[in-house]
Amino acid sequence: MDRSERKQGSRLTALLSCCALALVLTAAPGFGPFTGDGWDGAALAKSENGGGNGNGGGNGNGGNNGKGGEKSSKGKSSSAKGKSAKAAATEDGTLTPSQKGKWNAMNASPQALAAHIANGNFNGTIGALAQLNLAAKAASGVELSPEEMAALEGMVSTDGIEVSDDEVVDALNDAAAKAGVDASWSVTEEGIGCEGDGCPNDEETEGATQAAIDGTRSDLELQEAYDQFLDESKARIVEESNKPLGTDELEQLFDEMGAKWDVDITPEEPAPDASAAEGEAETPPAEEGA
Repeated sequence: MDRSERKQGSRLTALLSCCALALVLTAAPGFGPFTGDGWDGAALAKSENGGGNGNGGGNGNGGNNGKGGEKSSKGKSSSAKGKSAKAAATEDGTLTPSQKGKWNAMNASPQALAAHIANGNFNGTIGALAQLNLAAKAASGVELSPEEMAALEGMVSTDGIEVSDDEVVDALNDAAAKAGVDASWSVTEEGIGCEGDGCPNDEETEGATQAAIDGTRSDLELQEAYDQFLDESKARIVEESNKPLGTDELEQLFDEMGAKWDVDITPEEPAPDASAAEGEAETPPAEEGA
Protein backbone atom coordinates (compact mmCIF):
# COMPACT_ATOMS: atom_id res chain seq x y z
CA MET A 1 0.00 0.00 0.00
CA ASP A 2 1.45 3.37 -1.02
CA ARG A 3 1.50 6.56 1.03
CA SER A 4 -1.69 8.06 -0.52
CA GLU A 5 -3.71 4.94 0.20
CA ARG A 6 -2.52 4.89 3.81
CA LYS A 7 -3.46 8.60 4.21
CA GLN A 8 -6.96 8.02 2.84
CA GLY A 9 -7.36 5.07 5.25
CA SER A 10 -6.44 7.26 8.24
CA ARG A 11 -8.99 9.93 7.20
CA LEU A 12 -11.69 7.26 6.85
CA THR A 13 -10.91 5.93 10.35
CA ALA A 14 -11.09 9.44 11.86
CA LEU A 15 -14.39 10.15 10.11
CA LEU A 16 -15.92 6.92 11.38
CA SER A 17 -14.79 7.79 14.96
CA CYS A 18 -16.44 11.23 14.76
CA CYS A 19 -19.69 9.67 13.52
CA ALA A 20 -19.66 7.18 16.36
CA LEU A 21 -19.11 9.96 18.92
CA ALA A 22 -21.98 11.98 17.45
CA LEU A 23 -24.29 8.99 17.74
CA VAL A 24 -23.33 8.49 21.40
CA LEU A 25 -23.98 12.17 22.25
CA THR A 26 -27.32 12.15 20.45
CA ALA A 27 -28.48 9.02 22.27
CA ALA A 28 -27.66 10.45 25.76
CA PRO A 29 -30.91 12.23 26.95
CA GLY A 30 -30.62 15.53 28.78
CA PHE A 31 -26.90 15.77 28.25
CA GLY A 32 -25.58 19.06 27.04
CA PRO A 33 -22.11 20.08 28.00
CA PHE A 34 -22.20 23.67 29.28
CA THR A 35 -25.52 24.68 27.64
CA GLY A 36 -27.92 21.75 27.90
CA ASP A 37 -30.44 20.99 30.61
CA GLY A 38 -29.02 20.10 33.97
CA TRP A 39 -26.00 22.35 33.75
CA ASP A 40 -25.79 25.53 35.75
CA GLY A 41 -23.85 26.90 38.68
CA ALA A 42 -26.66 26.25 41.19
CA ALA A 43 -26.98 22.63 40.18
CA LEU A 44 -23.27 22.24 40.59
CA ALA A 45 -23.33 23.81 44.02
CA LYS A 46 -26.19 21.56 45.13
CA SER A 47 -24.37 18.51 43.83
CA GLU A 48 -21.25 19.50 45.69
CA ASN A 49 -23.12 20.27 48.91
CA GLY A 50 -24.96 17.01 48.64
CA GLY A 51 -21.68 15.14 48.52
CA GLY A 52 -22.15 13.89 44.92
CA ASN A 53 -19.02 12.32 43.51
CA GLY A 54 -19.98 11.86 39.89
CA ASN A 55 -22.73 10.20 37.87
CA GLY A 56 -24.14 13.55 36.81
CA GLY A 57 -26.98 15.17 38.77
CA GLY A 58 -28.14 11.98 40.42
CA ASN A 59 -26.02 12.36 43.52
CA GLY A 60 -26.70 16.09 43.47
CA ASN A 61 -30.42 15.45 43.74
CA GLY A 62 -29.72 13.07 46.57
CA GLY A 63 -28.03 15.94 48.37
CA ASN A 64 -31.04 18.17 47.77
CA ASN A 65 -33.34 15.60 49.32
CA GLY A 66 -31.04 15.54 52.29
CA LYS A 67 -31.47 19.28 52.64
CA GLY A 68 -35.22 18.95 52.39
CA GLY A 69 -35.17 16.52 55.26
CA GLU A 70 -33.15 19.00 57.28
CA LYS A 71 -35.74 21.70 56.69
CA SER A 72 -38.51 19.37 57.76
CA SER A 73 -36.64 18.58 60.94
CA LYS A 74 -36.17 22.28 61.64
CA GLY A 75 -39.86 22.86 61.05
CA LYS A 76 -40.79 20.21 63.60
CA SER A 77 -38.35 21.70 66.05
CA SER A 78 -39.86 25.16 65.61
CA SER A 79 -43.34 23.73 66.11
CA ALA A 80 -42.26 22.04 69.32
CA LYS A 81 -40.74 25.28 70.55
CA GLY A 82 -43.99 27.10 69.75
CA LYS A 83 -45.99 24.63 71.83
CA SER A 84 -43.53 25.01 74.69
CA ALA A 85 -43.81 28.79 74.52
CA LYS A 86 -47.59 28.56 74.56
CA ALA A 87 -47.54 26.34 77.61
CA ALA A 88 -45.07 28.64 79.34
CA ALA A 89 -47.36 31.61 78.73
CA THR A 90 -49.98 30.09 81.04
CA GLU A 91 -47.65 28.89 83.77
CA ASP A 92 -48.39 32.08 85.71
CA GLY A 93 -52.00 30.96 86.07
CA THR A 94 -53.57 33.30 83.52
CA LEU A 95 -56.26 31.91 81.25
CA THR A 96 -55.48 31.03 77.66
CA PRO A 97 -57.29 32.89 74.86
CA SER A 98 -59.23 29.69 74.20
CA GLN A 99 -60.48 29.63 77.79
CA LYS A 100 -61.53 33.27 77.70
CA GLY A 101 -63.45 32.92 74.45
CA LYS A 102 -65.41 36.07 73.65
CA TRP A 103 -64.07 37.77 76.77
CA ASN A 104 -60.71 38.26 75.05
CA ALA A 105 -62.50 41.48 74.13
CA MET A 106 -61.61 42.77 77.60
CA ASN A 107 -58.43 43.99 75.86
CA ALA A 108 -60.53 46.63 74.12
CA SER A 109 -59.24 50.14 74.65
CA PRO A 110 -60.51 52.17 77.63
CA GLN A 111 -61.83 54.68 75.11
CA ALA A 112 -64.09 52.01 73.58
CA LEU A 113 -65.56 51.12 76.98
CA ALA A 114 -65.97 54.79 77.90
CA ALA A 115 -67.80 55.46 74.63
CA HIS A 116 -70.27 52.65 75.32
CA ILE A 117 -70.88 53.98 78.83
CA ALA A 118 -71.29 57.58 77.69
CA ASN A 119 -73.78 56.50 75.01
CA GLY A 120 -75.62 54.18 77.38
CA ASN A 121 -74.93 51.32 74.97
CA PHE A 122 -74.59 48.12 76.99
CA ASN A 123 -75.51 45.69 74.22
CA GLY A 124 -73.28 42.92 72.93
CA THR A 125 -69.88 41.76 74.13
CA ILE A 126 -68.31 45.20 74.56
CA GLY A 127 -71.52 46.44 76.17
CA ALA A 128 -71.38 43.65 78.76
CA LEU A 129 -67.77 44.49 79.52
CA ALA A 130 -68.58 48.20 79.75
CA GLN A 131 -71.37 47.40 82.22
CA LEU A 132 -69.04 45.31 84.39
CA ASN A 133 -66.38 48.01 84.21
CA LEU A 134 -68.86 50.64 85.38
CA ALA A 135 -70.31 48.44 88.12
CA ALA A 136 -66.87 47.56 89.48
CA LYS A 137 -65.86 51.21 89.60
CA ALA A 138 -69.01 52.20 91.43
CA ALA A 139 -68.82 49.35 93.95
CA SER A 140 -65.12 50.02 94.62
CA GLY A 141 -65.68 53.67 95.38
CA VAL A 142 -63.72 54.95 92.39
CA GLU A 143 -64.46 58.57 91.54
CA LEU A 144 -66.87 58.51 88.61
CA SER A 145 -67.12 60.87 85.67
CA PRO A 146 -70.38 62.77 84.98
CA GLU A 147 -71.07 60.37 82.08
CA GLU A 148 -70.62 57.37 84.35
CA MET A 149 -72.88 58.87 87.02
CA ALA A 150 -75.55 59.56 84.41
CA ALA A 151 -75.36 55.97 83.17
CA LEU A 152 -75.71 54.62 86.72
CA GLU A 153 -78.85 56.63 87.37
CA GLY A 154 -80.74 54.58 84.83
CA MET A 155 -79.34 51.23 86.00
CA VAL A 156 -79.14 51.41 89.80
CA SER A 157 -81.90 51.99 92.33
CA THR A 158 -82.05 51.92 96.12
CA ASP A 159 -85.73 51.00 96.13
CA GLY A 160 -86.38 48.08 98.45
CA ILE A 161 -82.98 48.32 100.14
CA GLU A 162 -83.08 48.62 103.91
CA VAL A 163 -80.18 49.37 106.22
CA SER A 164 -80.42 48.62 109.92
CA ASP A 165 -79.55 51.06 112.72
CA ASP A 166 -76.70 48.79 113.77
CA GLU A 167 -75.15 49.06 110.30
CA VAL A 168 -75.46 52.84 110.45
CA VAL A 169 -73.82 52.97 113.88
CA ASP A 170 -70.95 50.75 112.74
CA ALA A 171 -70.34 53.01 109.74
CA LEU A 172 -70.43 56.17 111.88
CA ASN A 173 -67.98 54.73 114.41
CA ASP A 174 -65.64 53.58 111.64
CA ALA A 175 -65.66 57.06 110.14
CA ALA A 176 -64.98 58.66 113.54
CA ALA A 177 -62.08 56.27 114.23
CA LYS A 178 -60.50 56.96 110.84
CA ALA A 179 -60.85 60.71 111.37
CA GLY A 180 -59.52 60.51 114.94
CA VAL A 181 -62.69 62.12 116.27
CA ASP A 182 -63.95 61.59 119.82
CA ALA A 183 -67.43 60.34 118.94
CA SER A 184 -69.09 57.15 120.10
CA TRP A 185 -72.32 56.22 118.33
CA SER A 186 -74.80 53.69 119.64
CA VAL A 187 -78.37 52.50 119.28
CA THR A 188 -80.60 53.61 122.16
CA GLU A 189 -84.27 53.27 122.95
CA GLU A 190 -84.78 56.68 121.44
CA GLY A 191 -82.84 55.81 118.30
CA ILE A 192 -79.24 56.44 117.32
CA GLY A 193 -77.27 58.66 119.68
CA CYS A 194 -73.75 59.99 120.01
CA GLU A 195 -71.50 60.80 122.98
CA GLY A 196 -68.18 62.62 122.93
CA ASP A 197 -66.65 65.96 122.09
CA GLY A 198 -66.57 65.07 118.41
CA CYS A 199 -70.29 64.47 118.06
CA PRO A 200 -72.35 66.80 115.85
CA ASN A 201 -73.42 69.92 117.74
CA ASP A 202 -77.14 70.39 117.33
CA GLU A 203 -76.98 73.67 119.24
CA GLU A 204 -74.70 75.16 116.61
CA THR A 205 -76.32 73.41 113.68
CA GLU A 206 -79.90 72.37 114.10
CA GLY A 207 -80.47 68.77 113.09
CA ALA A 208 -76.73 68.07 112.64
CA THR A 209 -76.94 64.68 114.39
CA GLN A 210 -79.90 63.51 112.37
CA ALA A 211 -78.30 64.77 109.17
CA ALA A 212 -75.19 62.67 109.90
CA ILE A 213 -77.37 59.62 110.55
CA ASP A 214 -79.50 60.10 107.43
CA GLY A 215 -76.49 60.79 105.23
CA THR A 216 -74.73 57.65 106.42
CA ARG A 217 -77.84 55.58 105.88
CA SER A 218 -78.20 56.88 102.32
CA ASP A 219 -74.55 56.11 101.58
CA LEU A 220 -74.97 52.54 102.84
CA GLU A 221 -78.11 52.04 100.77
CA LEU A 222 -76.37 53.32 97.66
CA GLN A 223 -73.35 51.10 98.32
CA GLU A 224 -75.64 48.09 98.64
CA ALA A 225 -77.26 49.02 95.33
CA TYR A 226 -73.83 49.25 93.68
CA ASP A 227 -72.85 45.86 95.12
CA GLN A 228 -76.03 44.31 93.72
CA PHE A 229 -75.34 45.90 90.34
CA LEU A 230 -71.84 44.43 90.37
CA ASP A 231 -73.22 40.96 91.17
CA GLU A 232 -75.72 41.27 88.32
CA SER A 233 -73.01 42.41 85.91
CA LYS A 234 -70.77 39.49 86.84
CA ALA A 235 -73.69 37.09 86.45
CA ARG A 236 -74.22 38.46 82.95
CA ILE A 237 -70.62 37.65 82.05
CA VAL A 238 -71.21 34.05 83.14
CA GLU A 239 -74.54 33.75 81.30
CA GLU A 240 -73.27 35.22 78.03
CA SER A 241 -69.93 33.39 77.99
CA ASN A 242 -69.32 31.12 75.01
CA LYS A 243 -66.90 29.01 77.04
CA PRO A 244 -67.61 26.89 80.12
CA LEU A 245 -66.22 28.60 83.20
CA GLY A 246 -65.60 26.74 86.43
CA THR A 247 -65.31 28.49 89.77
CA ASP A 248 -61.52 28.84 89.57
CA GLU A 249 -61.57 29.95 85.92
CA LEU A 250 -64.27 32.50 86.62
CA GLU A 251 -62.37 33.96 89.55
CA GLN A 252 -59.23 34.14 87.44
CA LEU A 253 -61.13 35.80 84.60
CA PHE A 254 -62.46 38.53 86.90
CA ASP A 255 -59.01 39.00 88.42
CA GLU A 256 -57.52 39.52 84.96
CA MET A 257 -60.27 41.96 84.02
CA GLY A 258 -59.71 43.89 87.25
CA ALA A 259 -55.96 44.02 86.63
CA LYS A 260 -56.57 45.19 83.07
CA TRP A 261 -58.91 47.97 84.19
CA ASP A 262 -57.16 48.73 87.49
CA VAL A 263 -60.31 48.15 89.50
CA ASP A 264 -61.39 45.56 92.06
CA ILE A 265 -64.04 43.26 90.58
CA THR A 266 -63.93 40.63 93.32
CA PRO A 267 -63.82 42.51 96.63
CA GLU A 268 -63.10 40.33 99.64
CA GLU A 269 -65.96 39.55 101.96
CA PRO A 270 -65.58 41.16 105.40
CA ALA A 271 -64.16 38.78 107.96
CA PRO A 272 -66.62 37.58 110.59
CA ASP A 273 -66.56 39.29 113.95
CA ALA A 274 -64.09 37.20 115.96
CA SER A 275 -65.27 38.50 119.31
CA ALA A 276 -68.86 37.59 118.47
CA ALA A 277 -67.78 34.12 117.39
CA GLU A 278 -65.85 33.65 120.64
CA GLY A 279 -68.84 34.82 122.64
CA GLU A 280 -71.04 32.29 120.92
CA ALA A 281 -68.52 29.53 121.56
CA GLU A 282 -68.24 30.40 125.25
CA THR A 283 -71.99 30.45 125.78
CA PRO A 284 -72.72 27.39 127.97
CA PRO A 285 -75.47 25.04 126.86
CA ALA A 286 -78.81 25.42 128.56
CA GLU A 287 -79.37 23.06 131.47
CA GLU A 288 -81.90 20.36 131.03
CA GLY A 289 -85.22 21.05 132.64
CA ALA A 290 -84.49 24.76 132.89
